[in-house]
Amino acid sequence: MVTSRWQIAAFVLAVLIDPRPCLSSEPVVAPPNEDTGAADRNQEVFSRLQQIWEIQRDEIQTARIETTFFRYLRGTKKTVLPKEAVEELLDQIPLALRDSGIDGVRDLIKTLPVYDPSDPDKYWKRLAILVDGIRLRNTIRSLDGSTLISDAAFDGDREVQHWNDSKQVNVYGGSHWKKYGLSSIRSVPGFSSSGSAPPLTVEEGLVRCAHPSGRPSYVFDEESGLRLEYRVDKDIFRQYEPAEYAGGIVFPTASAQATFDGADTRILRLFLVTDAEFNTALPDNAFDVGVPADTVVVDYRGASDRPKTRKMRAPVDDVVASIDQSTRRPPPPEGPNFRWWIIGMNALLVAVALGYLAFARRRRARD
Repeated sequence: MVTSRWQIAAFVLAVLIDPRPCLSSEPVVAPPNEDTGAADRNQEVFSRLQQIWEIQRDEIQTARIETTFFRYLRGTKKTVLPKEAVEELLDQIPLALRDSGIDGVRDLIKTLPVYDPSDPDKYWKRLAILVDGIRLRNTIRSLDGSTLISDAAFDGDREVQHWNDSKQVNVYGGSHWKKYGLSSIRSVPGFSSSGSAPPLTVEEGLVRCAHPSGRPSYVFDEESGLRLEYRVDKDIFRQYEPAEYAGGIVFPTASAQATFDGADTRILRLFLVTDAEFNTALPDNAFDVGVPADTVVVDYRGASDRPKTRKMRAPVDDVVASIDQSTRRPPPPEGPNFRWWIIGMNALLVAVALGYLAFARRRRARD
């Protein structure tokens, strides 16, 4: 190998300036890779959230939730509720809740174009939700609680809908109606527990990420795991102000659902929780739907195109039990008494037959 004088001079000069690379036997360590560190941090945050969600999916067995409920549904006569106005409303709800509670949110609703000062409670109702496993009950009343609007219950095999204004009850086999349950207020993410973390940004306790498919976007509360926002296509779902209940259950103080049609709003629902209890025993009759007298019952559990119809002559506490009992045939007698009853009936029939034959013979003899 031929080395020029200039190369030798450059080497000597470099050693004189900084002799450490020549004197040290330790390897030179490259600076840390910031991208690798961020990925590890993302996976750590995401793994912790997954653990929270695994617990949340199964931690509630029973629930009793009272809400103040706002529901706007755009009818056939199009009422313009701009998407921009709704998104602004959804952004303002957290501050309104913290400052003035439900009254603060109601004041926000007054800024919407659909608000009618002559009927301020037009879209507001009181909604009670009962949950016990797969059993679910929704009771909707007027905002002041004085008037029943609807009462519906589902137990997995049958469904009961009671519309008070029409004085009619429909009974179905299976599920037929829009139900409001736990997921209407607290929706737990369904990310796989074995999946790797999607791209995340963590800032001031908020975790923002996109689903692996790239379509929905999410915002989570890093501490509680609560999904504060979910966006996909035309829908937005938000949960606000997590509160802790007995047993360490974290549940939102409020939630919102909005569905858009271009620049217009098709559906807007707000659930403002006024009271809630979790994992407490519910009464045995908690899912029995009672009706007043003169209610018409339409039973679709047989042939749906030929439902059975009857009118309740008196008020009942459990309409399904009442109609099932009235249509059920009495069971045949059982045990020894039934056997002797059969023997007695047979003997009676034989006696009647023999008596008739004897009467017929005497009559022919006279003739």
